[in-house]
Amino acid sequence: MLGGISGLGVLACLYATHRGPGLFPDSDIYLEGARNLLGGRGFVRVTALGTSQPITNYPPLYSFVLAGLAYGGIEPALGVRWVQAGLFATTILLVGLAIRHLTSGSDRAMVLGGIIVLASPDLLGVFSQVGSEAFFITLGLCGSLLIASYLDCPQPLRLIAAGLGVGLAFLTRYAGVALIATGAAALLLSRRGWRHRLADVAIFIALASLPVSAFIVRNWLVKRQLVGERLLASHPVTVAQARKGLDTVLGWLMPDRELSGSFAASIGPVPHIGKVFLAIAATAAVIALIHRLSRRPDRTAYDIDQLRHGSARSSLLWLPILFLIVYGGFLILSMWWLDAAIKLGPRILSPAFVAAAIAGVALVERWFARERRSLIVIGSLAVAWWLVITSYAHAAAIWMRRGHNEGLGYASRSWQESDVLRQARALPKNVLIYTNEAHVFTLITGRPSLDLPFKHDFLSRQPNPRYWSEIDTLRARLQRGAVVVYLNRAHWPQWVLPPESALREELGLHVRARGTDGTIYDRAPRGDRY
Repeated sequence: MLGGISGLGVLACLYATHRGPGLFPDSDIYLEGARNLLGGRGFVRVTALGTSQPITNYPPLYSFVLAGLAYGGIEPALGVRWVQAGLFATTILLVGLAIRHLTSGSDRAMVLGGIIVLASPDLLGVFSQVGSEAFFITLGLCGSLLIASYLDCPQPLRLIAAGLGVGLAFLTRYAGVALIATGAAALLLSRRGWRHRLADVAIFIALASLPVSAFIVRNWLVKRQLVGERLLASHPVTVAQARKGLDTVLGWLMPDRELSGSFAASIGPVPHIGKVFLAIAATAAVIALIHRLSRRPDRTAYDIDQLRHGSARSSLLWLPILFLIVYGGFLILSMWWLDAAIKLGPRILSPAFVAAAIAGVALVERWFARERRSLIVIGSLAVAWWLVITSYAHAAAIWMRRGHNEGLGYASRSWQESDVLRQARALPKNVLIYTNEAHVFTLITGRPSLDLPFKHDFLSRQPNPRYWSEIDTLRARLQRGAVVVYLNRAHWPQWVLPPESALREELGLHVRARGTDGTIYDRAPRGDRY
C-alpha cells in the first residue's frame, strides 16, 4: 500500500511539472553553479561583466547533482523532474515507515501519514521545483532514522551512516546545523553510559560537519567569507514574518483554505486574532496529548509491545519533536542575526512539516491505541481524519491542475511569455543589462544581468555604503549603452530599492521599449556600444 502511495507521488510531481520544474530566484544560483562546474570553472557565478564570483551563500551538493545529470547527457530540466519525483516517493516511503515503526506496526497510521505527505501542496511545491529542499528533507530523514536505529541497537556502522547522511544534508543546506544539533541532543539523552554518549556525539558531529567544514575553508580561501555575504547584525523578527509563519503552519491544518477551495470556503474566513487562538489551542492539544501518553494506564497490547522492544519507539517519537524545537530556534536566530529576508513560507518550513506529520500522526495513533474504544471516540476520530484527508486531497488536486496548466513559479506561462522579457531577450548581445530582479531575468532569458544598486542590504537591513558610487557607475554605463529593464511584478520595499519613478528621475532615464509588464530604459544614443 505504501509503495502505491509513493508511486502516486512520482506521478503527481511529473504531472505538475508538465511545463518544466518550478523556478524561483535561488534556482538561478543552483543552475549557474552546475553549468560552471560542468565547464571546469568551479562552483562560481559568471557575472554580466564576465567576472567569476565564487558561490559561498549556498552549499554545493545540489549543483553537483545537476552537473552530474548534464555530464551523463541528461538535460537538467528533464532530469530534475525525475530526480525530484524520486525523492518525493522516497520521502513518502520513509515517513510511512517511521510512523509504522513508531506506532508498533500500525498500517492505518502508516497509510494516513503517507497520504498526508502525498497530498500536501507545500511538499508538492518543494519537490516539483529546482531547489535543494527536496534533497535536504530526504537526506535529513535518512540520517534521523539511522540515529533512531542506532539508539535502538548501538552498532557503529549505524552511527557512521547517520553522520554521513546528516553531513550530506548539511552540504545541501546550511540549515543542516539543526539536524546536527538534534542528532547530538538525541545521542546525549540516550540510556548509555556517559562515556559512550560523549564518544557517540563526538563521532557523529565530526562526520556530519566534515563536508561543510571543507567547503567553509574553501570559501575563506577564495573569498574571505565563511557562509556567504551575511553580516552579523541585529534585526528582530518582524510582525509580518511572524504572521507569515503562523499562516503557513495553519495552512497545514487546512491546506484547502490557502487555495480557496470549496471545502475551506464553507468554513469562512479566519481573522488574524482567530489564527492566534487556533494556534494556541492546537499547541495546548498537543501538550495535553503528550501528557496523556506519559501516564501509565492499564497495560494494553500497545504497552506490551513497548516492553518487548524497549525504548526504540520513544526515541523515534522524540526525534521529530526535538527537531521541530531546534529548527524553529535556528530560524529565529537566523532571522534575528544573519538573514532578515527569510520568509517563513511553505518552502522554508517544509522540513518542519515533515517532522510535524510524523509526530502528529504517531501521537494520535498512540493515544487511540491506549484509549478505551467507544463509538464516540471512534466516530470523532474518523470524522476528524476524513476532514483532514478531504482538505488535503482537494488542495493537492487544485495545485497540480494549476501547475500542469499554467506552470510553476517563474516557469509559469505568465513569466515565460512576458512581453518586456521577450523584448529584452532580443537586445544586442553586447548590451549590458541592469534590472530590479536579476535572478528572474537570467532564469527566463538566459542572459546574465546585474541588479540595480540597493540602498540597503536586504539580508542585514544595513545601509549600503557603496550605494551612491554604484549609482554613479550605473549612470556612466548608461551613457555607454547599458539599459535598465524594470519588471513591474518584481516588488522590493522602498528601503531596499527606490521606486521606478525615483530611479527614472535620478538616472535621467527615457523609454527605449515598453511592454505590458515592464519597461526598458536607456540613456545613451542608440548607436553607441557599451
